[in-house]
Amino acid sequence: MLTNRIDIRILLFITIILTVFTATACPAAGIPFPDNLGGKFSPYALPDLTDLPLWIPPLAGLAAGILSAAAGTGGGFMVVPALMSFGVAGIYAVGAEMFRIFIFTLVQTIRLIIRKKVRYIFSGVLSIGTALGGFTGLWLSIKIYMGSPPGSNIFISLMIVMWLISYAFIIVPDFRESAARYAAALRLEKEKSEKYINPDNKADEEKTENINPDETETKPETPPEQDIKPQIESFESHQINEEPWDVAKKIRGIKIFPYLSFPSSLKFYPPNDGLKENEITQEELNTLKKQHDRISALPVFLFSLAGGFFMSLIGSGGLIFGFTILTRGFACLGSAMIGADFTRIAISSGFLTIGGFGLKGFITIYSVSGLILGSVAGVHIGGHALEYIKPHKVKGLISLTIISVIINRLLAIPDYLRLSGADLSYNLCSTLNESGRYILIIGTGIAVSWFIYELFTGIKSKLAGRAKEEAAK
Repeated sequence: MLTNRIDIRILLFITIILTVFTATACPAAGIPFPDNLGGKFSPYALPDLTDLPLWIPPLAGLAAGILSAAAGTGGGFMVVPALMSFGVAGIYAVGAEMFRIFIFTLVQTIRLIIRKKVRYIFSGVLSIGTALGGFTGLWLSIKIYMGSPPGSNIFISLMIVMWLISYAFIIVPDFRESAARYAAALRLEKEKSEKYINPDNKADEEKTENINPDETETKPETPPEQDIKPQIESFESHQINEEPWDVAKKIRGIKIFPYLSFPSSLKFYPPNDGLKENEITQEELNTLKKQHDRISALPVFLFSLAGGFFMSLIGSGGLIFGFTILTRGFACLGSAMIGADFTRIAISSGFLTIGGFGLKGFITIYSVSGLILGSVAGVHIGGHALEYIKPHKVKGLISLTIISVIINRLLAIPDYLRLSGADLSYNLCSTLNESGRYILIIGTGIAVSWFIYELFTGIKSKLAGRAKEEAAK
């Protein structure tokens, strides 16, 4: 019996790989699949290798895996644009990404359930809303694709741009604020160090000439490291529980039944209306605290409905945007929100993958297999890179990737318009499309390379430190 969590993960990985490659190998061997599985859009039909280079899906999965682990988000916001940039139809790219999201979040959800980090009622409401919104978005996407495949690519590209621009207004200012706070903490540390230990300060030397020699023998005070250390450490770790926005108080204050119980990141202040401590019982305080930690189910359900709608249109699981809205906009405690959000995406993407994209045939196993293999490697690289990279740098690299994706999709639209029948120059559209492809590669490449560089630099420094400690012994 497997009791080690690593063994369980290995078993899940082997099962997934065998399932994917069995589905790929059977059609190649002439073994037929049921006709009702995808109909004429067979998910098991391997595309022409000249349309999609063999190395694109694994590299896209690698980048998505690194961003997923390092940023604590889905990372899939660049997978669909990457596949579309190399000729995959938008709806097929979304289907492949949905499959990757399902596998990625399913494994994470199982781990969180084992660790008892999932709040089932709250997760259930989120999952139902996301699934319903997802099937609505899938219905609309299929209708558009059947009418005009190039028009579908335009629609999906515009949805991606709109979604990421919305998130850019959150992540870019957040990056600037995080970098400013980190710089302020470093300045404070430097000022405290110079205040208490400053042997090169000539002004201090002049002052000591008129001081009793006995007093100069007193050692200078050491800086109170306990005052600054926690501040520095808070910036060197992921700030899961960030400060909620002002609107969070209004959303938490909505009084519409039913209510959901979920820890709030808003500070709880016990009533202070002249009562003495012994005039309010602990039971009454606990009741007030429970009311503070509840939220109306209506805004939660409506948000998940909208998130699922966009998820099925653009392929992004919503982790990159949904987690931020739920923690900062709805004041849900980040450390408790991780399990609920992963569960939401795992359940809803599972229903959409199996009962939507899969049955309709808008999934290519060829793309999915490469994405999964790349993601497995990327998740481990990104997870270990977290130990050595500052949070504000992570936000900066995510911002760079998002901006490159936005530009990529905008530059691809003229070529889709030309394919739809618009009278546009082939050379101009081709140049813009190619430029957008390189911008995406460069932007994502810089982000991924930075994570890998920080990982190996950190490992090298750690090994050098251990070697120095051993030599000192």
